[in-house]
Amino acid sequence: MRNRAWKNYIPLLLLMISAVLGVLFVPGFDRFEMYSGILVQASTTGMLALGMMFVLICGNIDLAVGAQSALYGVLCVFLTKSLYLPPPAAIMLTLLTAATVGAVIGYVIAAKKLNAMIATIAVGVAVSGLASILANGTPVFDIPALLEQIAKLKVFNIPFPAVLFLMMAALTAWILHGTYWGRFFFARGWDVETAAKAGVPVHKTCSLAFALSGMYTAVASILYVGRVGVASLSAGDSWVLDVLTIAALGGVGFSGGRGRVLPVVCSAVFLSLLTAAFLVLRIAPYYQNVIKGAILFFAISTKITKS
Repeated sequence: MRNRAWKNYIPLLLLMISAVLGVLFVPGFDRFEMYSGILVQASTTGMLALGMMFVLICGNIDLAVGAQSALYGVLCVFLTKSLYLPPPAAIMLTLLTAATVGAVIGYVIAAKKLNAMIATIAVGVAVSGLASILANGTPVFDIPALLEQIAKLKVFNIPFPAVLFLMMAALTAWILHGTYWGRFFFARGWDVETAAKAGVPVHKTCSLAFALSGMYTAVASILYVGRVGVASLSAGDSWVLDVLTIAALGGVGFSGGRGRVLPVVCSAVFLSLLTAAFLVLRIAPYYQNVIKGAILFFAISTKITKS
């Protein structure tokens, strides 16, 4: 494992190289406002990737994060417009709903020994339908002013979404490496049966991982709705590929038992920076998908054993 430790710094190295090349060759990349916007863009998929880390480290995967992102954004606005809840209450209820849904999904997958990929695809289909019902099949405008204010808030001239992203990264690192539950996540990902024999509550651990992923997804979607000013049903359609690419590039083990926070954060910012550079240089968006797909395929196909 020590011999592989240098691989944790690959995303940081890519980020530094791309930033230098951007300053040298991409117009506008020498301004603070550009990097401020890049951090805001990275915060959405970065939060989702941090939440996905818990699930992947446990040896599972959640392909419903895109659909859940759309649902929780729509749900938060629905609670304020249709049920007339105060925005703070709507936000808290949305987070509670996300955690509950995630916990149930994780527990059922663990208890029934379901294939997480197939199960979460089915969940994603159901969640997409529920989001469409709440939104009457159309994007929801006229969102609460509080959501826009939170998204536009700045802390020491740094956008609040970026600050919250870094705070959630620190929280994730503490949960994974400073709590017993973090050890349970890694133990379950390495070997479920051995972890169960050692006394790890494997079902509850899986349930907690999905609950945390759901809460992170809700936070990201609420901030996104406040930033763009609309709760869209297609908001998370492309986020699944981004999240998996970030996780793969960040060295998170898709077979479980491996993952660190710093490489994931650097990977999220790197992909956001790459996207910004492509937009400035007017390079067609589908080239981004080619690069993301190649990164994801290479990372998954490079087999690293657990032993």
